[in-house]
Amino acid sequence: MLWFGALGLRGLFSPDEGRYALIPKEMLARGDWVTPHLNGLVYLEKPPLQYWATAVAFKALGEEAFAARLWPALCGLGAALLAGWFAWRRGGPVAGLAALAMLGSSLLFFLFSQVATLDMGLAFFLTLALVGLMQAEAGRVRADGSHRLRWLLAAWVALALAFLSKGLVAFVLPGLALALYMVLRRDWRLPLRLHLLRGLAIVLLLCAPWMMAAQWAHGEFFDFFIVHEHFARFGSDVHRRTGAWWYFIAIVLVGMLPWSAFWSWSSRGARSGPAVGGPAFSDLAGRDGRVLASDCSPVFDERLFMRIWIAVVVIFFSLSRSKLPGYVLPVFPFIAIQIGLFVAAAPPVQLARRCWSGVLVAAILVVVALVMASTGIDDVPPALAQDFLPWALTAAFLLASASLAARPLFRRGRVSAALLVLGFCSLVGWQTLLSGATVFEASYSARAFAAEVNRSLAAGERSGTWYSVGTFDNSFGFYMGRELVLVAYRDELDLGLAIDPERGIDTLEEFVERWVADEEAGAMMQPRTYDALSARGLPMAVVARDARRVFVLRQRLQTSLL
Repeated sequence: MLWFGALGLRGLFSPDEGRYALIPKEMLARGDWVTPHLNGLVYLEKPPLQYWATAVAFKALGEEAFAARLWPALCGLGAALLAGWFAWRRGGPVAGLAALAMLGSSLLFFLFSQVATLDMGLAFFLTLALVGLMQAEAGRVRADGSHRLRWLLAAWVALALAFLSKGLVAFVLPGLALALYMVLRRDWRLPLRLHLLRGLAIVLLLCAPWMMAAQWAHGEFFDFFIVHEHFARFGSDVHRRTGAWWYFIAIVLVGMLPWSAFWSWSSRGARSGPAVGGPAFSDLAGRDGRVLASDCSPVFDERLFMRIWIAVVVIFFSLSRSKLPGYVLPVFPFIAIQIGLFVAAAPPVQLARRCWSGVLVAAILVVVALVMASTGIDDVPPALAQDFLPWALTAAFLLASASLAARPLFRRGRVSAALLVLGFCSLVGWQTLLSGATVFEASYSARAFAAEVNRSLAAGERSGTWYSVGTFDNSFGFYMGRELVLVAYRDELDLGLAIDPERGIDTLEEFVERWVADEEAGAMMQPRTYDALSARGLPMAVVARDARRVFVLRQRLQTSLL
């Protein structure tokens, strides 16, 4: 209930959630499972796996927010269970519980499991791929050939699904991490153990059909999807998603709350850890961790590889000129595993000293909530922030209480109980905070606005062309179920408009001429655009208005003049 119960509570926010719900909705309506469409326009920016999964959820559960968020929630839960299982295999039950509790209740990981973006799917499948690799290497040590092959094939399948989740980064990041590991460990035979030909065959079997079908349908697919969306975006700030060099370091540390102090300590201890964790391998480990297996290759150093993976992901995206918090989600399962392994081996008194971060984040949360309630923030007025204040204070109380309750439990050696208290209360706290964000819904979602438009429109007022002037709100498109002609707006829909230019109007002046000539029409725009057009005397009747949106009709004014 804590993980799935509130998925449908909040309206889909724009742009991301509205986009990733609207595309599968149109996929179902069109019956086209090859070419994603957004607002009726070809949209080739991302691969289709999550669109397919969400379309299936819509078909089974209805076109609601719960179904739109179900795939990321399932992927997040799967990654948490996988991290817990792997840590348990390597360090015992306490390690597994610590990894599961940490990952499931860390701020950023939980948040992205509750929203409809593509990042969690990528994180899950990359986690499965790397766990599969490490399990296969463990099978090599035990000379278990069938075990190795099964896990390696599972890893290749997971890599293919990671590509279908978010593109080439699914191959680039593991490739960089393995190359760096191979150099540092001088394990030159590693590529020979990966069954590259079988892996390539699996990737082609799973990925090539969609790519070939998309290329067949749209000749510009390869140039746009591969060149523009991967290489050009990495080195471009065209989407204005820039950040300082330390951006992702801060994201990881904040995103791990309330467990940040545990990781900072465990990562220092990891430098002296064994090459292969867990009692199953203790009889094989030599002093330097470089025990030779039957093929004369060193035992795979899992802890070193996990540290390399974390560093590669953070550095890679730090070098990119396009930065968003969700990019570093793939490191969180392996941070959780690190924490799990060292919590299981740490003296309880050391664990008790690491409980302060929950109290700190609770204090910061209280201060921020009080400031927002007194002055407002951005375009959120103080009145709305005051409605949010009880939710924020409740979440802060839960986080502080969890840390204060876990501290004496750690000291008494009741590590499992402390982990359960800290993880459960933190999870409830974050869910409380996220649920309370519904008071800001009008600022980020068009759900209530679209409902007002629907209530206000008579049956005869739903015909004619509808426009989106100077903007495009994906969530409005989802909730209205109506395609809009874009006016003076291109952005991410530039490719689709280049393919189908009739679906757009380039300038505001052209729109004014079209609007005056229309007999029946509707338009959604921002308030400042409405004010400017109204000052010019454009015939518009307001149907609905909030702080961010205005919907007007051409038809209603004509009817009132008859």
